[in-house]
Amino acid sequence: MKTSYFKLSYIYPLFFSSQRKEQLERIIFWIAIWAFIFHFLLIVLTKSGWIPTSFLGGPVTLNPLRAVYTPFSIILLYEIYLLIYYLPRSIPFYLAKQYEIIALIFLRSIFDIMSSFSAQKGEYPVEHLIEILWMFGVLITLCLLIFCYYKLAGRKDPMVREQNCTIQGRRYVTIKQGLSILLLIVFVILFIGSI
Repeated sequence: MKTSYFKLSYIYPLFFSSQRKEQLERIIFWIAIWAFIFHFLLIVLTKSGWIPTSFLGGPVTLNPLRAVYTPFSIILLYEIYLLIYYLPRSIPFYLAKQYEIIALIFLRSIFDIMSSFSAQKGEYPVEHLIEILWMFGVLITLCLLIFCYYKLAGRKDPMVREQNCTIQGRRYVTIKQGLSILLLIVFVILFIGSI
């Protein structure tokens, strides 16, 4: 068990150190901004006739709100990374990340529904408006739950202090670190497969 612990102690920080998380956060931030600009420019060029409509998949995808969907998808990928990141560190933060991912999916769905409308013709069926209002209500409720959860859990440093752990505690942390590495591999494989 000692050798596997030492192997993980070298491999785990390569993907899940706080410096790696900050680097990835900056990279994801810039990728999300540039993806939004690129997607928006594609919509503008398609609407102006420079690119054929079939390139983006049809007239439904020409709504400018569709461009907002792209950075949210990229941020969602980062949130999934954070979910894996917090697994061996703190169960409360791990659970909070799950709620954040659900809230982000709801927000993304709202933009998806809104972008499917034809804004130029003013076609907003009442059923869709009620659905959007319902989803906004759920989103606000989720955000309040997340806020209350963080208030109750506290914003303490979530890193487990391994030097203060017992041998069983270290084994538990090692197993969770190994699980995090395995989940990251599965996540990357699924991401590549979905592209």
